[in-house]
Amino acid sequence: MISEEEKYIASIFKIFGVACFTPFGQFILNIREEIIHLSFTTFIYIGFILFVAFFGIILISKGSDHVIE
Repeated sequence: MISEEEKYIASIFKIFGVACFTPFGQFILNIREEIIHLSFTTFIYIGFILFVAFFGIILISKGSDHVIE
């Protein structure tokens, strides 16, 4: 049986995982402006966003695995 503490920990992982997707969503919503002002800094920013989004996927997966176990 899943305890309330495990559910709480899993929800924390999921919340932080979704929060890690926020910069990626902001980039997608402003993609037209980002492409107009394309520079080397934009590529660094895209790399950072993808790294944070990947970290968010890991956190969401860990939260799901925590409840399943």
